[in-house]
Amino acid sequence: MLTEDLIRGLCPHARDEYVKALVSGTATLEKWGFNTPMRVAHFLAQCLHETLSLTIVRESMTYTTSTRLAAVWPSRFNVASATRFLRKPVELAENVYGARMGNERDGVGDGDGYRYRGGGLPQFTGYDNYVAIGRKIGVDLGNHPELIEDSNVSLAAAAAEFSAFLPSVGVSVSFASTASSM
Repeated sequence: MLTEDLIRGLCPHARDEYVKALVSGTATLEKWGFNTPMRVAHFLAQCLHETLSLTIVRESMTYTTSTRLAAVWPSRFNVASATRFLRKPVELAENVYGARMGNERDGVGDGDGYRYRGGGLPQFTGYDNYVAIGRKIGVDLGNHPELIEDSNVSLAAAAAEFSAFLPSVGVSVSFASTASSM
């Protein structure tokens, strides 16, 4: 369904491993219900959004300006409080992710915030999310979060996760009446 030319046309700087996984991943996509051109298009659009056009494998957590850091996490930082986390990705990840999403299982500050930061095509965050999707696809992401960096694992994880948002078979959605009432 997806070709290298199509993907490269949309994302000229896409990582080769993502392109290869998507081009050869028809069976994985179909397994999780991405079996029509529209569903594949929606899936691909979400992956492109999450990975900055297929260029990001893991969330870097490296910020160079406090203005940007405060803009990304306005509920956690202002420009002044963000300064101490500039160019400190592990400390930042521990601060924003360390005490939630199951990342505190060995105590806050155990490295889980960084270990379970955004990863792969779906940019999963948090130990609990890694474990849940790992179970769905049969990969131990809870004990081996680095496996999300494998493009084929990443594709399976994204397809499994995003499949939850597919409408049930036989359900159709029409936006015509909504649009006309605006």
